[in-house]
Amino acid sequence: MLNIEKSIISHIERYIIFYYLILISLLGVIIRYFGRDFLSNDMKEALLPWWREIDSLGITALGTQVGDYNILYQSLIYIMSNLPGEPIYWYKLLSVIFDYVLAISCGLLVLEFTRNNRKMIFSIIYSVIILFPTVFLNSSFWGQCDSIYGSFIILSVLSLIKERYNRSFILLGIAFSFKLQTIFIIPLFGFYYFSNKSYSIIKMALTIVITMYTLSLPGLLMGRSMFSIFDIYVHQSEYSYLWVNFPSFWALIASSTIETHSLFKSIAIILTFVILSIGLFYISYKKIEIREEKIIYVAIWTIYTCILFLPNMHDRYAYLVDLFLIISVFIDKRILVFTIVPLLSSVLLYSSYLFKHSIIATEIISIFYVVNYLIYSYYLFTIIFNGRYCRYPNI
Repeated sequence: MLNIEKSIISHIERYIIFYYLILISLLGVIIRYFGRDFLSNDMKEALLPWWREIDSLGITALGTQVGDYNILYQSLIYIMSNLPGEPIYWYKLLSVIFDYVLAISCGLLVLEFTRNNRKMIFSIIYSVIILFPTVFLNSSFWGQCDSIYGSFIILSVLSLIKERYNRSFILLGIAFSFKLQTIFIIPLFGFYYFSNKSYSIIKMALTIVITMYTLSLPGLLMGRSMFSIFDIYVHQSEYSYLWVNFPSFWALIASSTIETHSLFKSIAIILTFVILSIGLFYISYKKIEIREEKIIYVAIWTIYTCILFLPNMHDRYAYLVDLFLIISVFIDKRILVFTIVPLLSSVLLYSSYLFKHSIIATEIISIFYVVNYLIYSYYLFTIIFNGRYCRYPNI
């Protein structure tokens, strides 16, 4: 073997993880490139009309509500509308960029529980997130921004684990500025608060609100009401159906084509609150500390509870629980069995909406979804909370 060959091989061996990450990143770009022109119903009926309205109004668009998103995302649309290029590409490019931010964030979160083979573990979780179907379908095909708010939630939970609470609350405020679905992670912070009493819940709320107002300044300076950042989320919760193309608990009871009386929505909200309260009572009674790995496990349960029992759930609302389930597999290998139903369900539901290709009725999926939730709940409260979970020996 020539010296130059030895040098090349030595270099590759030394930086193999780096080159692997580059290849995975490029593969992710190629996959997403194929979705660049895909026109989803949301893009055609909502996102593009909003763009055209904002573009026609100019900067004055920031002073009025256009579409269903909050001021921050509307401000980003205004900025992008002043750039050359097709609107559909800008929407998707922004979300695709955050796909990579999300993958890095998930990798950093897993590293908090990793002692050995850190580079390898990071590269695996990064690869899984970049190549997971619902992640790239959400951004590059659907044109949705779930990777944006998802990135900030993952980073917020990472800061919570590190006990950097102010940073965690600010990141949570940023996530809230993009999506109301951030509310799914709030019960975790409530559980953590009552378990550890390490921060002020009032300070948390104020930090979130101040962050949201700060990021909404462009709209507020253009004449928006101080309540406008909350009004839009009230409007988003006024859908007339209990569930839409999602394996909700309520899919077992009512058809998605039947408009639901507000009484049933109130019952759904109360039931969700009761279930979460029972969980909170349990950890308080047992004096269980929600720290380190348990933060991830509780995040899964609280998000899962919210999306399963709250009304108005849609096909993309499992995005967060899917992320935390993937992350948890790198901490407790037995969690893998609980990921199969939710992750497969998400892929099937995305396929149904985007490509009009339905394999299994949502009502059937919901049966498996509910059973999976019940078994995971048992595992969390009887196994994990008693310290009998099984970490990988090399982590």
